[in-house]
Order: sequence, then structure tokens, then C-alpha cells
Amino acid sequence: MDNCVTHLLTSCRLCQNSLTFVSFLSHNNARDVIVIVGIGNSMGTKEKDKDFRYGIIDFERRGYPRVKVRLPIEYRRVDSATKQSARTGNVSEGGFGIFFPERLEISEQLKVKLFLSSGPDLVAIDALVEVVWMDMEAVESSGEYRSGVKFIDISEEAVTKLKAFLQDLLR
Repeated sequence: MDNCVTHLLTSCRLCQNSLTFVSFLSHNNARDVIVIVGIGNSMGTKEKDKDFRYGIIDFERRGYPRVKVRLPIEYRRVDSATKQSARTGNVSEGGFGIFFPERLEISEQLKVKLFLSSGPDLVAIDALVEVVWMDMEAVESSGEYRSGVKFIDISEEAVTKLKAFLQDLLR
């Protein structure tokens, strides 16, 4: 992220200091969003000479590539024995996108069982995950809570199975 911002700011300096304002809109483990509020020729003498543009630049900071795949998941809150079902939207070695049937809180920890197909077999991976983001707008259209979770505690054996599964999908 820092390299992208440095490049952006350097590029703007080369354009006769045309970057007027930069604001960090969001900062979490998955992405940084920078809102550029005034890009244009600030060297003009009259307001009409200024050519301002507005927009959003979205830099993703993912440590692992995501694979779009729908997999069944069984999950429960750490302090509960009640199990729920959900499905993934994408999976990576660092976590996965998930569609929950209920609203969960960011930073809430869950015990999950992720089911992977391995040839004719079904392999289950157990892990502890943390909710890192939730898309509240998606609920209105689908009735599901689209969220992202990251692995907090996962065994080496489970990581090996997950890596092998993802590599098979990418072939």
C-alpha cells in the first residue's frame, strides 16, 4: 500500500502539484481505499481554469490469491454450541468470503468447518476465524450477509489440505 501511495503522490507532484486533497476512507486488513477529492490543474489563475476531477482509488492488500468457489460451511460462535450453515463466495490461504444467514459483528470469532471436495471424497477443515468485514447492502437484495473472515487458528495439516485444494482449482 505504501508503495502505491508514494507512486500516486509522486505522480501528482510531477503534474504541477495538482493533488489537492487525499483522504483515507477505509483501512482494514483487506484493503485501503483512498478518496481523491481534488485532482486537476491548480495552477490556473481563475476558478474556471481549474479542471477538477473526483474519484476513488481502491488498492487491495491481499496476501494470497482468491479463488471463486462455493463450498459448504458449518460454523458456530465460540461461546455457543449451536451450529449454523453457510457458504463461501471465495477462498484463499488467508481466509474466505462467506455468506452468513445472520448478522455477525466485525471481530467476532467463529469455529468453522469448511468442506472441500477432494476427488470422490469430502474433506473437512476445522479452523478458528475472525469476521473482518461485512457488506450490509447485500442483505437487502439476497437476504444473506456477505462477509469476509480471516484464519486465526488453523492446523498445519489443514493448511496443507487447503493449499492442495486451491492449487487443484487453479490448474
